[in-house]
Order: sequence, then structure tokens, then C-alpha cells
Amino acid sequence: KGEVELVRHAIDQCGRPMVLSISPGEAPIRGINHIKAHANLWRTTGDLWDTWPELKGHFSICAKWAPHVEPGNWADADMLPLGLICLRSVHWEPHRCGLSKDEQMTMMNLWYIAKAPLMFGGELTENDKFTNYLLTNKRAIYIHDHSVNNRQVSSHDDQIIWSADDPQSKVKYVAVFNTRDQGSQEIPIDLTAIGFDKNQKCRIKDLWSGHKEGTYMGSNFRPSIASHASRLYRITPVK
Repeated sequence: KGEVELVRHAIDQCGRPMVLSISPGEAPIRGINHIKAHANLWRTTGDLWDTWPELKGHFSICAKWAPHVEPGNWADADMLPLGLICLRSVHWEPHRCGLSKDEQMTMMNLWYIAKAPLMFGGELTENDKFTNYLLTNKRAIYIHDHSVNNRQVSSHDDQIIWSADDPQSKVKYVAVFNTRDQGSQEIPIDLTAIGFDKNQKCRIKDLWSGHKEGTYMGSNFRPSIASHASRLYRITPVK
């Protein structure tokens, strides 16, 4: 604690804005008040590598820390291991991200909806089109930058749903994940669970493809999602 307090004091006295990120491995949640008072970012886990078991473990971690995320205080789920990675690692050989495209999209959707800091861990000059696509979706970045009340709504039978609100409108955002290891699942999205009235009709749009899914209410919208895949939606109430 003492070292962090000294750094915070030095930053406050230096006369210019500066972000303090602490990375000792997983921060102790019991010390959250002290952490938020002195640091802007804190690691919530050890190093994240490009394997599905490690990524899947981040769902419970992000859900645990979500209530403590606010402007100026961000739960750091570690760098995004995308593109060409490990160029200077002493433990791993340089290689392309080992996650499938669906798994990479799932990682990005979790980071966007959970407002985890977006720190790229690959060699930018070697990015392929898909990696750049994941990092430059303006609609998804808007959620990361502007949404509020970001939270896990439900987690059951490897079906995980997160939601967030747009502070400038009545629009809500939903990320839906199928973390099952085999088989597609139809995952019902309960619009009342994310804050809409049971009789409220809503238009649903996929924020990656731009596809308009249609108008739904209650739990009528049940997208089919492949194993390890996910979707990110914009939910707009119909006046």
C-alpha cells in the first residue's frame, strides 16, 4: 500500500495528468476502496494468453469486478493477445493468436461490454484484416466509451448475458455468449431483465454485421449461437 500511495502523491504533485496502472497480478478485491482511491487501472488476473480455458475464466472475473468500474477507475483484464504475439517472450515462440475467430470475437465482446481497458498485445504492423476489424468497430467502441450500468445479467448452463445502458437515450446493449464447448444454443434474451417493460416492443440490431434482427418483446428473441461464439446487440424501444 505504501508504495502505491507514494506514487499517487507524486503524480498528484507533478502538475500534469497521468494514469496510474498497477499490475501485481490479481488485485485483492477486499482492498478495492484503497485501490480506487490511488490507482486508475488495476489488474484483475495474472497474464492472459491465447487459450480458450484462460479466456473462459475471465467471465467470472469480469462479473466480479464490474460493480467497481466507473470513470477514472477501470478493472484491467490484461492485454488482448491478438494478431502476431510473443515476439519477445522468453517462454513462448512467436505465433498468431491461437484463439479461433469466434473466440477472438467473444473476447472482444466481453472486453467491450465490461469496459475492460483495450490494450493490444500483438505486433500492430503485422495485423491481418480480421484483427483490425475486431479493434476498429466504431459501434462497439461507442459502447466501451460511453455506456453505463455495465453488468452480467445472467450466467446459467454456459449461457452468459451482459447488458449496458446508453446514458443519452433509452437504448440498451446486450452481449450474449455461448461458452459451451460443443454445440449451438438458442439463448433467450429477457428484455425485462435488462430494464424494459414486458409489453415494450424493441428493435434489435447486430452491432458487428449491422443486420436488423427485427422487433421483439419479452423473451421472444432467441438467437442461435455457436459454441464459444457470441453476439453484440443494440436494443432500441419502439415508440
